[in-house]
Amino acid sequence: MHSDLIVGFLGDATLSDDLKEIEILDTDLFIATTNSDSINALAVQKAKLLFGVDNVICLISDVSKQKLYERLGVKIVNYSEIIIESLIHSSLEN
Repeated sequence: MHSDLIVGFLGDATLSDDLKEIEILDTDLFIATTNSDSINALAVQKAKLLFGVDNVICLISDVSKQKLYERLGVKIVNYSEIIIESLIHSSLEN
């Protein structure tokens, strides 16, 4: 059965029991968006390696870790890049 359902999750995604509770085995995409790079990285690695989620996205702020996570097959969204792009875009509008 295919569904385009998006489920928000408030819990500890570093805990396997919490991930099982949201039925992660049926997940096509997992996105970690806490304010901690380490927690986000651990959560997406667990989703990918332990539960077989192919598509994982990790929100990070430390650009020095970006290449490492990308080599692990993790797509990265970087706080700093988003803010800088937004500021540049806003300044060009005025």
